[in-house]
Amino acid sequence: MQSNRMFFALMAAALSVVFTSSCDTSIESLADSPNGIWFNQDQFVPDDNTVRPLIQRYTIQLLSDGRFECERTVRETASDEVLGYRYFATGHFSVEGNILRIVLEQSFTNDDALAPFATRQEWRPAANTKETIVSYTIDNNRMIWRYSPCGPLEDCIDELTFFRM
Repeated sequence: MQSNRMFFALMAAALSVVFTSSCDTSIESLADSPNGIWFNQDQFVPDDNTVRPLIQRYTIQLLSDGRFECERTVRETASDEVLGYRYFATGHFSVEGNILRIVLEQSFTNDDALAPFATRQEWRPAANTKETIVSYTIDNNRMIWRYSPCGPLEDCIDELTFFRM
């Protein structure tokens, strides 16, 4: 559940960047628009005894026509070379004020039981048609998604931070 929530948080951030400038005419400057390409990343340690340093990057592209694409890649730390993929999704988004609504229409995921990441040809379909709603703020080239509070027994995140590419 936590990985789904994180995915939607990242997707929402990326979508808001690309699509807001075309969907919300009240945005005063491009710097405040969620349209564009946003990312966050962290260290990735697969369970396959890999000793080389890797990073996992989540990228979301919010397009001006209201569509989005997002992907989670595994990369070499030193060269930034893409070694494989963990997730890919498409859908649409909308922005109203500081609220970003992201609707996942199609997604593909890696089977972690087989390998820590895969090629695009090895993707398998994942759950589709999910909706995530977050509030967001943009400060310089940083966008923060804030999620609604969780229930007492839920494992979820409060916010996610993305950086403009």
